[in-house]
Amino acid sequence: MKKIIITIGKNSQTIFLLIVLVIGLVILLNMIAFFYKKHKNPRFSQKEFLNNIFYKDQSQVYVLVRKKDYKVLFLSSHFEEVFHILPKRIQVDIEVLKEIVEDDTYRQFLKEYKQWNQQEPFKYSFKMKDENKWFILTITAIEHGKYHLFAFYDHSEDVLKELDYLQQIETTKNESEYKASFLSRMSHEIRTPMNGIIGMLTLARQSKQDAKQGSYYLQQAEDISKYLLSLINEVLDMSRMEAGKLELESKPFNIYHLKAQLNNIFKETIEKKNVLFKIDYFDFDVKYFMGDELRIMQILVNLLSNASKFTDNGEITVTFRQMYKEDKVANIMMRVHDTGKGMSREFLSHIFRPFEQEGVEISKKYGGSGLGMAITD
Repeated sequence: MKKIIITIGKNSQTIFLLIVLVIGLVILLNMIAFFYKKHKNPRFSQKEFLNNIFYKDQSQVYVLVRKKDYKVLFLSSHFEEVFHILPKRIQVDIEVLKEIVEDDTYRQFLKEYKQWNQQEPFKYSFKMKDENKWFILTITAIEHGKYHLFAFYDHSEDVLKELDYLQQIETTKNESEYKASFLSRMSHEIRTPMNGIIGMLTLARQSKQDAKQGSYYLQQAEDISKYLLSLINEVLDMSRMEAGKLELESKPFNIYHLKAQLNNIFKETIEKKNVLFKIDYFDFDVKYFMGDELRIMQILVNLLSNASKFTDNGEITVTFRQMYKEDKVANIMMRVHDTGKGMSREFLSHIFRPFEQEGVEISKKYGGSGLGMAITD
């Protein structure tokens, strides 16, 4: 008995090492089984995605797809909120995703997706159908291509900023072109009457012996001077309006005085063309209003000037109507109606642009600077 104990004692170091070896071997076998199980069953890694990505990461929308049958295994928790598609639908058929884009976009995506080599992540940008939302789709192959991870990143804010910048650039470009065109047209519009005035004065000087002829040339020069003064005033008004420095007066005026002024300016000229000219008032229970009578007249004169130019038969009617009144504030409608030649639908969007006329023949036949409607606006 003593001999056995002694033997054991002598070999205790060997036994201890043997026990440590056995424990180490067990740990190693467990580790091999753990890694084998993880490699053998991809669902283990899928669970990690589920916990760490699909539920926690809200910056993108994730969809995990099994490549062999395109079965959807996992979805981000906010998938339905972003794409408005029930999770059950995509889990049955991944092709419901084509509902979020236009048909052409989906066909282009399929074409590029089929050509993907699965080595590097596949990226595709698209806009959602019927919504101002833009996404970058990144597809990554995992587990040696057995699974595809779809990640949708919403970059709508970046796209909208870029579109806004492009719009600002286009607006600046248009404004620059408009200013260049404005200066060119302004130079032409001023030089033409100036040359006319100089020409008339020259002819008047040369006709000293013919008083009647000289008087005619002076009258022509005066008429052209009035047009030039009107043009300069309109340009100055436009400049003040664009700079926001055009001040409106607020003084009492008689609404019925407008009729007398318009009749004095237009009645004779219009009726010479055998065109009926009428000014009607409806539903007024007061006649004095607070406002800028001069500017109101300027608008009406510009509208009637156009009506007079382009109406050769029929009638021109100016209508004043008190619409409704509340707390001593009355709303008034002022309308100019004519039976003139009108304009094309294409030109309608241009009528309030400075120096814009429907065609060169209009300017030659009827004259005008093209500023009247711009000021009226």
